[in-house]
This record gives sequence, structure tokens and C-alpha cells, in this order.
Amino acid sequence: MRPAGIVRKPNPPKVQVKDVRCKRIRLQIDSSYSSPFNVEEFEVEWRPQRDPPADWTSVGKSDLTARTVARLTPDTAYEFRVRAWGSKGCSGWTAPVSSRTKLDPTVNDGGGYGPGGPDASYSWSQNAAEVCACFKLPPGSSKRDIGLTLKPDSLTVRHKDAVLLEGELYGTVRSWEGGSFWELTKERDHMLLSVTLEKAVKSLAPKFDYWRSLVVGHPEVDTHQIVSDPQQGGGGGATRMLDPGQLDPYQLHNMGLGHLSPTGARPGL
Repeated sequence: MRPAGIVRKPNPPKVQVKDVRCKRIRLQIDSSYSSPFNVEEFEVEWRPQRDPPADWTSVGKSDLTARTVARLTPDTAYEFRVRAWGSKGCSGWTAPVSSRTKLDPTVNDGGGYGPGGPDASYSWSQNAAEVCACFKLPPGSSKRDIGLTLKPDSLTVRHKDAVLLEGELYGTVRSWEGGSFWELTKERDHMLLSVTLEKAVKSLAPKFDYWRSLVVGHPEVDTHQIVSDPQQGGGGGATRMLDPGQLDPYQLHNMGLGHLSPTGARPGL
């Protein structure tokens, strides 16, 4: 039996995004911002984030504080809101929280694309040993129009006076002399610049140490969707326990796991 005077209409809970994949997003609800004696269930609603606003869709009520919204569209912005239900009614809705689903790497050979999509920027793919970035150039473009600057942790791509890409790579790569290369080929209605970068440290487990983006800060792929290739030593999908010492320290930093690096900090700092 609840103590007299405790039962009342609940206050709105606190909600935050905890895990983002390409087709689902997990929310964490904190009931300490409501009345712990009074809250019985939480109701979650979601909608695509666009203008004009879409209608809200309910996921239903549950007493679980970890809720997953599934069957979402990759690379799409969504917003979510939650309210608490108790025996005396419901709270108001929380302020909407926003998140964007990741890219689906299964449609682009383990990779994705840059800001604005492949036509506006670039597309990229990867396997255990290398990453490849592709840029569509106007017909008639030649190698003389292209400027490339490659460092172990950064890449700059120019076409004439335009900078097509400039930024920090997700992991470290080998030099042109060490295995990386580029080529320009003619397609039906454009020229295609392909830049293949050999990873300095070969990826061992797709769900963990494959690159999540080509450049830090660009759209990320959901590496949980990548399946091991037995021909590349991936073990045919078998789970592998990795020693952080086997991984690229720079990549560990970009994964938010810099504390696992032997140096405990970002390389070069």
C-alpha cells in the first residue's frame, strides 16, 4: 500500500538517446524526475523531423525505462517525446529530443557517403584492408585538374580550384609509396576519381573496428550491419575478442575509446 499523500499525477521524466543504429534508436528514460512512488508506465512517441511537422506515432506504454524505436529509415532525422502515466493520470510530454539514424553500409560495400549524399560530395566503401573514396567529376576532367594531399591521418582532394574533401580520416592509412593509390576513369556521363587508401592497421572485427566514417564528423555507418568476410580473415561472422593493442590508436580516439590506447591520449598530443 502506498503512503497517504504520495499518489499524485506524475511529473515529466527525463529522456536521452543512448544508442543509434541505421534502422533503430534506443532511448533511456529516467524516472527519478517523476515520482518513483507513482509512475507505472511510460509512453513513447516518435516522428520524422521535417517541415511541416509530421504526426506523432506512439510506441505504446511500458514500465521499461530502456525503449527501442525500430523499423526506422537510415540517414533520417527523428524526434522523440515521452510522458509518464500513473494511477492519477499522465504527466505532460517531455521536450522533444532529436537524433539521426546512421547510414546502412550494406548498400555501399561497407561504407556510405559524405554530407549531402554521394552526388553532392562523395561515396566510399571499405573492406578489412582498405577504404576507397569516389568522386564524380565533370566530363573532360584530366589528371592535371586533380590535387591530392595524403597524410597518415588526413586527406585533401581538389579539383581545379574546388576543394572536394578536406579533413581528418577516421583511422590512419599508408602513403602513396606504402600501398595507397588513385585513378581517374571515364564513365558514361562523368569522370570518376577513385582514391584507395590502405589501412595502416587491418580491421579485424566488422562490428567493432571497421571505419564508421571516411572523415571524422561526416555521416557515420552502422558497422553492426557489416558481416565478416571469411576470405579476409574475419572468421565467417564469428565473434572475436580484440586486444586494444591490436587497434589503430588514432581510430580508438575517434571511437571515443582513447582511454584504451597504450598512450591513453590522441596520437600526436
